[in-house]
Amino acid sequence: MKLMMKLMKLMDWIKTKTRWQPLSWQWLMGCAILLTLFWVLLPQNSAAQSASYPLVDTGQTSCYNDLTAIQCPTEGDLFSGQDAQFTGNQPSYTDHGNGTVTDNVTGLMWQQSADTDGDGDIDAADKLTYDEATGYCDNLSLAGYTDWRLPDIKQLYSLIDFSGTDPSGYNGLDISNLKPFLNDEYFAFAYGDTSAGERIIDAQYASSTRYVGMAMGREALFGVNLADGRIKAYPLDKTFFVICTRGNNSYGQNALVDNEDGTITDQATGLMWAQQDSGAGFTWDAALAWVQQQNDANYLGYRDWRLPNAKELQSIVDYTRSPDTSSSAAIDPLFDVTGITNEAGEPDYPSFWSSTTHLNWTNDPAHNAVYVAFGRAMGYMHGVWSDVHGAGAQRSDPKMGDPSEWPTGHGPQGDAIRITNYVRLVRDADAGSQPSVPTATVTPFPPADETATVVPTAAPTAMPTTSPEVPARPDLNWNYPDGCPGSFFTLHGTNFPPLTRLELRINNRLVHDQLRTTADGNIVVLLNTSNAGTGTYTITLRSRDAQVSASDETSESQESLTLSADAPLREREQVDGAVEVSLTAGAVPARRYHFLPMLTTGNRP
Repeated sequence: MKLMMKLMKLMDWIKTKTRWQPLSWQWLMGCAILLTLFWVLLPQNSAAQSASYPLVDTGQTSCYNDLTAIQCPTEGDLFSGQDAQFTGNQPSYTDHGNGTVTDNVTGLMWQQSADTDGDGDIDAADKLTYDEATGYCDNLSLAGYTDWRLPDIKQLYSLIDFSGTDPSGYNGLDISNLKPFLNDEYFAFAYGDTSAGERIIDAQYASSTRYVGMAMGREALFGVNLADGRIKAYPLDKTFFVICTRGNNSYGQNALVDNEDGTITDQATGLMWAQQDSGAGFTWDAALAWVQQQNDANYLGYRDWRLPNAKELQSIVDYTRSPDTSSSAAIDPLFDVTGITNEAGEPDYPSFWSSTTHLNWTNDPAHNAVYVAFGRAMGYMHGVWSDVHGAGAQRSDPKMGDPSEWPTGHGPQGDAIRITNYVRLVRDADAGSQPSVPTATVTPFPPADETATVVPTAAPTAMPTTSPEVPARPDLNWNYPDGCPGSFFTLHGTNFPPLTRLELRINNRLVHDQLRTTADGNIVVLLNTSNAGTGTYTITLRSRDAQVSASDETSESQESLTLSADAPLREREQVDGAVEVSLTAGAVPARRYHFLPMLTTGNRP
């Protein structure tokens, strides 16, 4: 309304200054231009003004595959639907020049530097325990204000910027190529004080949010590491960097409404969520593909669902709940959460993927993606699995791979590696009204996508769970069983997990690792044998998305063919959607071994 009033006053001013008569063509043209500006500007401004918990965008502007940056894919292509392809409230700050910075999106005013001892630098001496941090902010007088406070975890997390790079594992002295997960153009920042024996990544910032459970068997608080881009629960006696905040005390408080149609709207953020989760775990790219599948199915009457970014996903964590204290996931009971069994064999709840890539300093900078643990954040310490970082932690793990490579976790707390995580769909609540058409149900991937130690089970509470049917065994069929070298063979694969990535091996030699099945779990491969020799070849198609053993019948199938000089030449078939693969001379034909009977003398043992 304020914007409309300003536009009306501007129209009156134009009439006065230009002497244009009402309803003249000049006056009408001016009105049209101003009304156009009104409708263009109103949605952006009204959304930010009406939301009491506006989420700042993650700052991620590039798209990524499993390893590195790529050109952002078009809708329906592999890796489409990730963070950078959706634009939220862009970060906006005002530096007041007095040691304070205002976030123009959240309305929070921040202390600009963690230099708590006032000596002009940020180092280990500035770090405070939880009690010290609380007292420091309560007693802070800065820029004429005395109502400073230690931020809670959602307020603190609003500052995180995922254009940063995780320095974990970096042991060099030059940090000029590292970028923190904080806008250091407005905020002072320092990595861990290596001269005091700290690691580069030791830039954990304290929040006022205590973990309601126990982390590493101890009372803990949630903190945000702005060096490596994670939320974890830390023991209360640990020391932290501290920046205080003031204003907008209600920031971070949800206003959830059950729409009684399978969706939940958070009026505080302006987001609409699916009430049910995916019911099964996926690798990151398979999660993106599954979201597209739900849009194609018009799930709950909408076709604009997306995988939430890191900040959207963290916004629905309920930090007053945990498996150990409320026998639930760390989320409002309005949401349905599938139960799992965790690495310790306990009833638990899954972690959920975000669309945000977690960049790092290595040659594979996009190997990991961000996820949020709504159940226990497990780790292996002192020979046992336990909750080491708390329900509500934000961690990151590889987008693909085999978690069995980390049987005792990774890092100093033995963090459990979660490569197949669940999905919670989200969309903008004001993106459009629900059309009156039949809706589809969520179609989860087969349960083979679960990790070896984290498998679906009945939920610990009475929340409804999803129980996918056991999929049929994948099957391969050639159009011809044999042919001479130079032939083309068409291989039809069926009953694979839908929209999942496959690798193709020929006599156990990896030939192709970027094949993808259709939404029906089918795939067609055209095998070119122009450069192959005679012999027998065994072709294996195996799911790369399911973390399974090579003998898992739900994710792998084999079929053989024979190339013989006496066999006919098989011509190329034209099959829509077929992926051509060359059988080169490098793929050695399988050898046939003849075993002679063993000759023995004397008595056999």
